[in-house]
Amino acid sequence: MDDPFSSATQARALRGMRGISFQLAVLLSLAVLPIGIISVVQSLGFVRDSRAQAETLLLALTQEGATLEHRLIETGLHPDPRLTAAVLRTWANPADCARVLTGFIAEQSLFRSVWFTARDGSSRCSSDGQDRTISRLAADQMFLTAPRATVDRIDPDRHGLPAQLRITQPLFDKGQLIGALSISAPSLQLLRLPGHSTVPAPTEVVVFNAAGAILASTQDLTGVAQRLPPQDQVATLLQGPDSFVDGTDAAGLAGSFVKVTLIKDTVLAIGVWPKDNPISQANGVLANALTFPVLMWAVSLASALLAARRLVVRPIQMLRDEMRRFALGQRNAPMDLPAGAALEIQEAIGTFNKLELIVTRNESVLAVTAAGKLLLLREVHHRIKNNLQMISSIISIQRRRTKDEDVKRVLRSLQDRVLSIAAVDQSLYQNGDVWDVRADILIATITDRLIGVKLELGHAVQVTSHYDPVLLHADQIGPLSLLANEAVTNALKYGRKPAQRPAFVDIQLRSDQENIHFMISNSVGPDQAGAEPEPDSTGLGMTLIQAFCDQLGATCESGLDLAEHSFTLSVTFKPSGLTKDRDTPLAQDDPDPASDTDLAPPSPDQPDQATSRSGAPL
Repeated sequence: MDDPFSSATQARALRGMRGISFQLAVLLSLAVLPIGIISVVQSLGFVRDSRAQAETLLLALTQEGATLEHRLIETGLHPDPRLTAAVLRTWANPADCARVLTGFIAEQSLFRSVWFTARDGSSRCSSDGQDRTISRLAADQMFLTAPRATVDRIDPDRHGLPAQLRITQPLFDKGQLIGALSISAPSLQLLRLPGHSTVPAPTEVVVFNAAGAILASTQDLTGVAQRLPPQDQVATLLQGPDSFVDGTDAAGLAGSFVKVTLIKDTVLAIGVWPKDNPISQANGVLANALTFPVLMWAVSLASALLAARRLVVRPIQMLRDEMRRFALGQRNAPMDLPAGAALEIQEAIGTFNKLELIVTRNESVLAVTAAGKLLLLREVHHRIKNNLQMISSIISIQRRRTKDEDVKRVLRSLQDRVLSIAAVDQSLYQNGDVWDVRADILIATITDRLIGVKLELGHAVQVTSHYDPVLLHADQIGPLSLLANEAVTNALKYGRKPAQRPAFVDIQLRSDQENIHFMISNSVGPDQAGAEPEPDSTGLGMTLIQAFCDQLGATCESGLDLAEHSFTLSVTFKPSGLTKDRDTPLAQDDPDPASDTDLAPPSPDQPDQATSRSGAPL
């Protein structure tokens, strides 16, 4: 079931969208939009440049934090070229090779030892005389499969030797791999960078090899995994390009992480930065940069709307309200000109004030003219009614003088039809409306008169009726009144008492949203079902009823109901489009029928009294 409040809200919203204020807001927004776009684009460019500078700064600071380890590894990967040439010349003679390596260590203070391992994994020579045969560890096997420069961390052993780095690079002779030259160096404790008032220092810088193993850090390696992102995120970060990401460490603390490549495909570093860092500050500038254009747009739009409302919208609304009151018949004093209204608005209001004066004056003249014509038209209807009444009286006199009963019956029917027509004119001038007639009151008057005249003494009939308030145009009320006259006359004339119940006549006038329904039912005797028409029946009544139905554009149906022992006539038609619209409901109380009772013919043998709605003597 639809929510009525939601429907009403949607209707108000749609009405507001069609208003001048909303349309002005849309147009002004579009007018200011290019300026806002330019401002936003410039602000975004400024923020983008600021972020790029901040990323460059963080990358440089992270790389600076790993400077010591970087220089050490770089030196190990690129030793004196004479060492490489000497090893290539003497590796086949272990004694000569060992002397070369020992001399190299004696000249270098950064390295502890150096050794050469053949391709088959056997140790050929070393500076300290130790046998370092390549083990079957995964890292060593990987080096043999895909030889390239590698850096590994060797943790302290049981002999108490400190942690050291093993820097290994392949040696080629005429394009053929002959082995690996390895250099060991002490693993240095990286120095922490000092902070600055505007640029904070990284909380930690961690150096990794290409396989993702940790080589060194600016803090103690104990618990370093908790200060870094989760392991899978670290692997993803190391494999990607140098970049900056926001996230949380393994312990759940928010921070920022910068990845820097120190030596391509060999050594990398990750800098851990606090949440408040230059890039985060640049992102904060983005919100401020967007706030100003939006605020500028809102202020400009509000100022334009206030000016438009004062100069245009409010005067137009006042003019609309005044025109609405004028359309509803409220004639007020001339409308005052709003202060500050535009010249065109002032001219429109002045024109409306002049138009109001002209229309008010013309209405007064038309009202006087219409009142005179209405009075004249009512007088015409009154005279027509009187003339018809005179004709009815003449017919009544002629009926009383004739001796032929058939002639009397014909004259009686003719008199009833004349009185039905006269009742229409009586209603038109008596009710004060020369266009519309209350059909329920008119039909009730006609049926009451016919029941009072037609029912003979000595019989009992139950008469019931129901009339909905129905207002019809004079073009339709005439055929309907004559149709009702013929239908009631036939019902009273040919109705008989059934076997198990008293005689009855039921008259209905009902109205729905589209159609008017007139129905009349009368009882029939047991001998009438399927019998031939009565000898005195001319068929004129049904012929007239069908003609009146054609004038009304109605659907006319009739038939016998053997189970109910009744004959029913049903007429359905639509009200004429000429009927005037009414703003007030029809009155439920009938007007006083005693205001004009001269429709009954002045005949001593005709009672001047309507029958009861509940029953009448036959």
